[in-house]
Amino acid sequence: MDTKIVLQNETILTASVPVYFFKFKGDDYIYAECPALGINTDGLTLSEAKRMFGEALSLWIDYTRRKNNIKKVLLELGWKITKTAVIPKEYEYKVPMELLASKTQNIQVPISMLN
Repeated sequence: MDTKIVLQNETILTASVPVYFFKFKGDDYIYAECPALGINTDGLTLSEAKRMFGEALSLWIDYTRRKNNIKKVLLELGWKITKTAVIPKEYEYKVPMELLASKTQNIQVPISMLN
């Protein structure tokens, strides 16, 4: 689920988290949700919802880096953090609507941001 890689002489921890894309009956929007990161967004098409999720994820990463609080945010979301791994909380996700797609998103966190 998580791996360690080296990038520009800094150790990076990578965790994989699920992202769900779904639609409510009678609704025109397609929703994207990543419970492990608390990120939600939508779009009128699956492609747009995926693009909007990518933008939301980028904003989330930028914000937590600027605030230097990624460790605090991940712990509040139920993640476990060790010296060698970042492990997302496992969610039992029951989709009460039409699930259109799901994917795994890799999240990379530099160890220096977890101290």
